[in-house]
Amino acid sequence: YWWLAFDWENYRCACTLCNSRRNFEDTEGGKACKFPLIDPDTRAYLPTDELSSETPDFLDPFDPDDFKLLWFDSDGLPEPSPVCTEEQKRKVKNSVDIFHLHAQKISRKRNKIRLEIKRHVDILENGDAMAVRGAKSMLLKMIRDTEMLSRAACVYLSNYRYLPAVKDILNPY
Repeated sequence: YWWLAFDWENYRCACTLCNSRRNFEDTEGGKACKFPLIDPDTRAYLPTDELSSETPDFLDPFDPDDFKLLWFDSDGLPEPSPVCTEEQKRKVKNSVDIFHLHAQKISRKRNKIRLEIKRHVDILENGDAMAVRGAKSMLLKMIRDTEMLSRAACVYLSNYRYLPAVKDILNPY
């Protein structure tokens, strides 16, 4: 919206891959000018229109609950969390398409995270005390929200929550 161009509350940080339209051999995506709404009839066209009537139909990184809706399969491809409602599934699907979250390059990186998580969990189950301590430290680092692909790390690590050490890592307090 042109009237919000200098309103800092309207901005969301996004990488070039997510924000720019891209067509690759196996995927396409990028936000470009897409902004789907749950009810398109509520779209604001003028500064006097009511923005609060709009409900975006994609995930918002500033919404403290939206990140929980995003899950990843064993190949690193994004998908809705198993507990998503139909409306939430649509938000995830729109986000995957709009922000190009299914790009092969990033999906491969997520898959590497999955394999690294598995390697550290194997150490938790079978390693000596020093190796276990190192594995815990690495897993804690991987799930920090400041780490690249930390959401994928959390999703993959949650598959092992039956282990007390993993439960402690995921729920430290």
